[in-house]
Amino acid sequence: MKKVADLMSLDVHTLSSEHLAYHALIKMQENQLRHIPVVDEMGELLGIVSDRDLKQQLQNSFDREDIRSTDMEWMLKPLSELMTRNPVTVRPSDPVLEAVVMMLRHKISSVVVVPLDSNKPAGILTETDLLRLLSQFLEGEYEIASTSKKA
Repeated sequence: MKKVADLMSLDVHTLSSEHLAYHALIKMQENQLRHIPVVDEMGELLGIVSDRDLKQQLQNSFDREDIRSTDMEWMLKPLSELMTRNPVTVRPSDPVLEAVVMMLRHKISSVVVVPLDSNKPAGILTETDLLRLLSQFLEGEYEIASTSKKA
């Protein structure tokens, strides 16, 4: 049975709660990210900010009557005002299925991975990681099916 540690991305980009929405947007664009864990000065997990959070802020900033008067002040908001606090987390030793069920239940596209003895992000498991696993499974299934047809 696959564990979260087998699939999670270890290269976790984090920001502090004092960073601004602008910083998150730039980090997401530069690193092709959709989720950034927000940590305190000790590296402990406080929350998570997603591209969806930033898109919502952008959508809220538009004046529907006059697009020229769009308010971009939201880009100067600290992440502490935008992040989802106490995000869903999993442990590296958790079965992948458990993480998938949590993601489906909470309608989220990532979970932060934290070890048992700490609340510091050790990784992140995203939809992309799960699609990669599905792709491997389907490729294997296809190979097995095509091999059995030849026999």
